[in-house]
Amino acid sequence: MKTTYLSCAALALVAMAASSCGDPVHANAVTALGPEAAGVREGPTHRPGQPCTV
Repeated sequence: MKTTYLSCAALALVAMAASSCGDPVHANAVTALGPEAAGVREGPTHRPGQPCTV
């Protein structure tokens, strides 16, 4: 009985963690930015002139 309870609790925890990983609003905002700027290395300034909060 205790093993079943722990298994269900662990499964519920994993399900909650997995469902919180995706943020469709953020994903859509990133997609709306378009492709990376050509010739700019990936790093903190990889999208010059674009909002850094996305």
